[in-house]
Amino acid sequence: MIWQENIHQIVMVTNLVEGIKTKCEQYWPCGGKQMVHGNLIIRLNAEKERTAYVTREISIEDKKSGKKRNVTQYHFTAWPDHGTPDPLYLVLFHRHVISDSKAGHSGPLLVHCSAGIGRTGTYIALDALLEEGRTTGFLDIFKFLKKMRYSRMNMIQTSNQYVCLHYALLEAFTMKDTKIRKDEFSEVWQSIRTDHKALNHQRLNKEFKMLNATKDDQNHNQYNAAMSTTNLAKNRNKDVLPMDDKRVYLVSYGKGRSDYINAVQVPSYTKFVGYITTQLPLPDTKVDFWTMIRDHSSSTIVLIINNANEADLVYSQSGNELTIGQFGIKISAREEVENNITKTTIVLSRKDDKPRQVVLFQAICNSIPDPIVLCKLADLISTRATMSNDPITVVSSDGAKNCGLFCAFANAVSSMQIDNHADIFQLVRLLQLRRPEFFTDFEEYKRCYEALHLHLESANVYANF
Repeated sequence: MIWQENIHQIVMVTNLVEGIKTKCEQYWPCGGKQMVHGNLIIRLNAEKERTAYVTREISIEDKKSGKKRNVTQYHFTAWPDHGTPDPLYLVLFHRHVISDSKAGHSGPLLVHCSAGIGRTGTYIALDALLEEGRTTGFLDIFKFLKKMRYSRMNMIQTSNQYVCLHYALLEAFTMKDTKIRKDEFSEVWQSIRTDHKALNHQRLNKEFKMLNATKDDQNHNQYNAAMSTTNLAKNRNKDVLPMDDKRVYLVSYGKGRSDYINAVQVPSYTKFVGYITTQLPLPDTKVDFWTMIRDHSSSTIVLIINNANEADLVYSQSGNELTIGQFGIKISAREEVENNITKTTIVLSRKDDKPRQVVLFQAICNSIPDPIVLCKLADLISTRATMSNDPITVVSSDGAKNCGLFCAFANAVSSMQIDNHADIFQLVRLLQLRRPEFFTDFEEYKRCYEALHLHLESANVYANF
């Protein structure tokens, strides 16, 4: 069908397996191999993974005629088995698809999920209604749904999908274009740095105001665990609490402890759980911190603190061995890196478990880390992230300030490496879905731009682009 209908783009909005059900057979080969279907030879030429989707470049060759074609598959992986995706993820995915459309290809867009009606109908409606709204200035969502169902029954299968479509369209129509290409970032940063207009008219200030305007109003009912009498004293800052559906759960907690820790999972540029962000432990929650490190197999810690003494709440800066609850912590190596960054290698052991190695990078800064410190930390964790799939634990005083800055900056660096552009505004919004208290300080937002400019400049990226 793809060959016959001259299709060059495929949008796939299901995972191959969800829960225990197979939703779709893998119709493309793994890298380095080929697949033969009838007269057609299929090869996977390239694959790029992001948080919510994967893009694949696939070539198809007709054995009879010898003709070849290239097809791009956009595989959205963030649609939950039961429910609907966050509209922001869906709209950013759609934006990538339409911006990547190949000029001169007349074939239709192929959209599929498992049954080809629910998620498929939702995506088609988003694509078609967005174009219609921009062309005519009007929308009739219900009318378009009926029109789709004349062609294929039950398109948009559930009321939740219908509601999700409305939110996605609202997001798509109001979303500003804040993406910056690698080759233009230096110029954009210089214009930001030399912008002397009134504060309300400056680019970054307007973006920061939009960030606050687009935050969801959080319901206090979402913080039941954090605000319970058992757990309230475990929070450093009563204004920075994890939501019930976003918090990290402890699994192997000991007697007298609970599954609660003030920590949330946040995405990297390529994974939904790329980081765990948490507050500096309190004297009573040190054991919870190391339980989390063990339970979630985190082998890298980034510790951003205001003074050296705070590090003793995590490990010992003087002794080489200590015991925290059921954990034995042994320092096997200490190393001064540069820019006031230290690297400590820790062996974490517990009676019922084999010892595991954890590497901790510590940066001391008065308020916000300098751009050069952020660049160095990002380089250090990048090397380790390529070696394992473990989440990286990022620690700051309250688990929000500097944690969000570091994660957003590291994600922007990855975005530049993978896609040759970065959208700091949207990267921050995706983090704020998990913890709205990220980036309450304008200086953090500005520092993210400044550090990314330094990273590109120091890597000589501008000159080599």
